[in-house]
Amino acid sequence: MGPKRGIIDNVSDGYSLADFLVEKLGVSRVDELDIATGYLNVSGYALIRDRLRKAVESGSFRLRLLYGQETLPSGQDTDELSLKTELENAPVSASYAALVDDFISFLRRSNVFVRRNRERFSHAKCYVFGSDDAAVVGSSNFTAKGLKGNVELNAVLYQPEMGR
Repeated sequence: MGPKRGIIDNVSDGYSLADFLVEKLGVSRVDELDIATGYLNVSGYALIRDRLRKAVESGSFRLRLLYGQETLPSGQDTDELSLKTELENAPVSASYAALVDDFISFLRRSNVFVRRNRERFSHAKCYVFGSDDAAVVGSSNFTAKGLKGNVELNAVLYQPEMGR
């Protein structure tokens, strides 16, 4: 693991939130990750897939994922693709179909818990690592643009009680 980061903006030093998540998921003492996000998509999953799958397949890891409603607010112009929008506009290719199948299979694992806020739109963005000392709170959705493509502003908080 590199130096402790305080701010991750996906630009400075060529370092992104995807890079941070991959590094943190590689730490053996991390046994859970809780994510709250407004949007998620397959492309976001693809950026950290290998490390995330390895953690989940270890058997002792748990992922909880809470995401907002999938509809974009009326009239909103955004580059951020929701899962539904991404799938509706996805290129037809064997490799993309395999990625979607992989994502669905991943979400069905017994130690992956997915919930959607059906009552109202949730715009939260938070990544909390259990049994560790870090949480990320900021503007990055669990999408490719949020984790790597957009200029974002995420604060990394380090406190021993964070994972409790």
